[in-house]
Amino acid sequence: ARHLWLYKDESDILDLQTLAADTNSQVRRAACLSLGQGHFLESVGLLKDIAENAGETVLVRGAALESLARLTESKNTLELALEMRGHIQNRVFFVVLGLLKIREAGDQLIAETHDAISSGNLQEREANELVTALRQYSDNEEVLGLLVEALDALPGARTTAASALGKAGYEPAREALERLTFSSKPKLAAAAAKALCHLGVGKSAPVISKLLSRDEDIAHTILRSLEGAESLSIVREVAQVGPTGLRAPAIWAAMRIDEEAGCNIAS
Repeated sequence: ARHLWLYKDESDILDLQTLAADTNSQVRRAACLSLGQGHFLESVGLLKDIAENAGETVLVRGAALESLARLTESKNTLELALEMRGHIQNRVFFVVLGLLKIREAGDQLIAETHDAISSGNLQEREANELVTALRQYSDNEEVLGLLVEALDALPGARTTAASALGKAGYEPAREALERLTFSSKPKLAAAAAKALCHLGVGKSAPVISKLLSRDEDIAHTILRSLEGAESLSIVREVAQVGPTGLRAPAIWAAMRIDEEAGCNIAS
């Protein structure tokens, strides 16, 4: 049921609609999610009925609402999500707001993020889904500011927020991202370092250089992420005097940035 949508056969929608009424709630949930991922527009009415069915389980109703958001991206679905807020998981509510990609849903996410930052009452997975949804609206200056706040205020979402800020090229986040590179959590430090690379090495060159010598896994992440001619001096140093395991990746990084310079470094 969870993967039937991949085949996109004409009979699949009928099979999935049948499975959405199965006696097993896990099968019903999987069928609802597949109807959305397969983009079966004919199932909008069925999914709406399931989402509004007070006798259905919380997980199945949430799955139906999530698929509705994938299929419609409308104010009507946002209104339904707000009505159902007390009957679905916070995590699902945030996913739905992210999928809708309409201004009103973005405004709601901004309000939810302000509340989460001030109250600090979200679980780690909920906070991560909130920030994941929020990044869908990263063309909004207020959203970018909230993502910077999330780096400190929402521990469960720091990695996601760092990645979003890097991809958005949000320069005001540089100082906060530099602080995170000193995290004892390698995944978070690597995400922050990668984000700095997306911003451009610039003033962060000393921080990035230290990271390259601190942790080999993080170093590999940095070498894959470095961009622009200003990065070549860092890459050259690693290729010439860095740890043996990093010299070849450094040369490849240099060639990706500038083929001629990379060949010179290799020589």
